[in-house]
Amino acid sequence: MLPFEAILFDKDDTLIDLASFWELPVKKSIEHLAVRMGVQHNVSLLQELQIAAGLHNGTVIPTGPVAAGTNEDVVKAWESVLDRHNLQMPIPEKEAIAFLENACLALGKIQPRADFSAVLQELKKKNIPMGVATSDCYEVTLHCLKVLKLDQYFDLILTADRVQHAKPDPEMAQIFASHCGVSVKKIAMVGDTANDMLFAHNSGMVGVYYSPNPDSGLLPKGASYCIKNPAQLLCLP
Repeated sequence: MLPFEAILFDKDDTLIDLASFWELPVKKSIEHLAVRMGVQHNVSLLQELQIAAGLHNGTVIPTGPVAAGTNEDVVKAWESVLDRHNLQMPIPEKEAIAFLENACLALGKIQPRADFSAVLQELKKKNIPMGVATSDCYEVTLHCLKVLKLDQYFDLILTADRVQHAKPDPEMAQIFASHCGVSVKKIAMVGDTANDMLFAHNSGMVGVYYSPNPDSGLLPKGASYCIKNPAQLLCLP
């Protein structure tokens, strides 16, 4: 018997490959801002803005806003960098967020990090309610799920732009619990970051840390289990 009655999945670097998806949209957004400010040839500044977003030479910085924050957090990180260089954001914050999200829709490479489809099919057969809890926006999230043909498996998609408080605040878990008619304590949260597990901890959910790469073996706060591949989700004790 599985140790949960419903399950929430993170999107980036759980269902989809984060670096592949975000690299071009972040680059395009930074280039757009740089051209508006006339600093498009300042290579060191462009790199600093990329690192502030949470990407460095094509790899993800786990604590950066792309991995652990919202699109608003990405733009605020850029504003902080510009402020240190005595530069001002050349467009309003909301416009910068919208540009980033549109770049994701147009340029994001949607590749699965692992094949979750068979596991989702099996969970669906067991009538286990499933949802997505992500710090991304709704339109981009739904686009990604549809491209991967995973949208059919989810009963609810929870995104940062449709709640008052994003992860790790417990709001998304509470909404999902109410929607499914289950106790929050009976919901598993599957995610790849410490922020996802903190979300599980803050909400009282069962934290399932998805870590396919070699690691230290230490589980983040809030993680009750660690899985290396999606199939392990079906045989948790």
